[in-house]
Amino acid sequence: MPSTSTFCMVVHTFKTGTKDSWWGSVMEYLNDEKKMAQMSKQQEEAGFFNHTFMPEENDSFMWCIWELKEGQSVEEFQKWIDSKPMSEGGPSLNKEGKLCFNNSIYKLKMCPNGFTPKY
Repeated sequence: MPSTSTFCMVVHTFKTGTKDSWWGSVMEYLNDEKKMAQMSKQQEEAGFFNHTFMPEENDSFMWCIWELKEGQSVEEFQKWIDSKPMSEGGPSLNKEGKLCFNNSIYKLKMCPNGFTPKY
């Protein structure tokens, strides 16, 4: 059965002066299985699933592939990704609540090859 989800590539570009605080914040999640599981659960409850996280070698930006559950719009996703702190599942704010990225969202035509839709 074809997926009814929407797939997006997000390019996260660091805002000036936020890189170190964001990495410090996210490492608390990446190094703690329970925190990471809670973050993933909150993302899924919001209707979004991160399939892959790909930081660029020079640490200037990263790419992610996100799946939006049927009924979720790209506009809703943009609002969510730009506003939710990590403690609520959001990936773009540091623990002080500062937005660390300019998030550019590109809607994909289909599920990328090799990915199994979550929804």
